[in-house]
Amino acid sequence: PESLLASGGIDTFSLFTYSVKEDSFVTDNQRFALAGPMHDPKMGIVNAGFCTQFAFAGSVTHPTTSVPVMDSVVLSLKYGGYYGKPEQCTFQVYEINQDMDPEANYYKSSDMGYYLTDLVEPASASQTPNIEDSLLQQDGTKASPQLRLKLDNTWGYDKVYEAIHGTSFQTDAALKSYFKGLKVKVQETNPASGHGAIYYFDLSSSYSALTYYYKIVGDTTPYSFN
Repeated sequence: PESLLASGGIDTFSLFTYSVKEDSFVTDNQRFALAGPMHDPKMGIVNAGFCTQFAFAGSVTHPTTSVPVMDSVVLSLKYGGYYGKPEQCTFQVYEINQDMDPEANYYKSSDMGYYLTDLVEPASASQTPNIEDSLLQQDGTKASPQLRLKLDNTWGYDKVYEAIHGTSFQTDAALKSYFKGLKVKVQETNPASGHGAIYYFDLSSSYSALTYYYKIVGDTTPYSFN
C-alpha cells in the first residue's frame, strides 16, 4: 500500500487501425475441404471449391480379354458440416491435368490446371445438400450423410479399362501420374444476400471415395472398386 502510485492523471492519444487482406493462407493437406457459394450480408460473397488426389489400395484382377460394361461412377463426399443457409446448388467436377505436389504449399488463391469437361451427369448435378439424414445402403445398413455425384460413364469406362488392362493402378505413383485428381466446385457464384452455404467434407473418411461400378461382358456379376 505504501508504494501506490497516483492514477488520477489524464492523457489523450489517437489510435489508427487498418485492415490487411490476407491472401496467402496455406490450404493444402487439410482434413476438411470446402465447396459452395454463400452471400453473407456483412462479409460479402464467398465461393469455395477444392482439388484432391486419390489413392488406391487393392487390385483389379480380370482376364486380359475382359471388356467392362459401366453401371455407374459415383463421387461420394462425407459431410463434415456447413455454415450458411443450405439451398439447391449445381455441383461441378473436373479432372485435373496438372501434377499435385504433396510437399508444396498451396494457398487459397492457388488453382490447378484441369480439363474443361464437367464430369457430373446433369440429373445428379443440382442438389440441396442434406447433412442430417443418413444414407441407406444396398445391404440395408446406414452410412453417414454424404454428397453423392454420378459422373460420366464414358470417363469411368476409360479408368476401369486401364485398371484391368494397364499398369496405372498397380502403384500409388503410377496412379497419380495417370489420374492426377479431381476439382470440385459449384456453378453458382453470386447468391442473393443472406443465401447460400459453404459445405465442408471429411476427406479422411472411408465414405469419401470415387467408386466405379461395372460388369464384364458375358458375366452378370456386379463388380466395383474405389
